[in-house]
Amino acid sequence: MHNKVRFGIIGYGKVAALHAKALETTEHAELVSVSGHRQERRDAFAHQWGLNSRNSVEEMIKEDGIQAVVIARHSHGQLKESLLPLGSLESTLTRSQCRKEG
Repeated sequence: MHNKVRFGIIGYGKVAALHAKALETTEHAELVSVSGHRQERRDAFAHQWGLNSRNSVEEMIKEDGIQAVVIARHSHGQLKESLLPLGSLESTLTRSQCRKEG
């Protein structure tokens, strides 16, 4: 049996909920944490989906051992800085990749 890929998600809106639901039904993936700037909304999303709420992608990597991330944000304002720690991840899934592959 293969280990599940540990996912983090950036964002906590409707698109993030769609991704969380999809990952919940995938046997080879496990969504473990959420990151975003608005703590109250992030915490509510984390509670709803049984996830850890983290302040940054770096925290998701260090604290939760995520191996991949779903970017579920409309605004890309400060996204570049928040994605810097992703260089250590095995894979990153973006909206544009989903459109091309799915």
